Amino acid sequence: MRSPLFAVAFAAAAALCCSGNNSLTNANDLGAVQCHWPSTLDDAGPGACHAARALVACHDSSGNTCSCLSDDAMTCSACGAGDSGCQDQCGANQYAVSCGSIGPSGPSPGGIADPPQGCTTKGPTPAGIIQYCCPCQ
Repeated sequence: MRSPLFAVAFAAAAALCCSGNNSLTNANDLGAVQCHWPSTLDDAGPGACHAARALVACHDSSGNTCSCLSDDAMTCSACGAGDSGCQDQCGANQYAVSCGSIGPSGPSPGGIADPPQGCTTKGPTPAGIIQYCCPCQ
């Protein structure tokens, strides 16, 4: 009687420990999951959508946020040297997509291309570029 009850308790604990939030990835999580995206995102033209492994947000001492797409969850080349506390806004099982550009955008009639299906919006930048987190393929 004791071993079936233990097995049920163990399975429940494992499910709770391994399910959960898909956001705010740390650097160690990126290497743990193989993540692929559509090849059409690799060589996108101006205004089209393009992908990277992480959507990194960093903060400066005044509380301002800077974000960019990066293949490293802890750095954002668009942010200044004083920015810190960088964190991936996508989950370990997601990649980041940015659609649009400063000025006239993309192939879509509305100006900004659509991301792949299943992506969740993380918001627009002040320049009107829209950032997303998308499930790995």
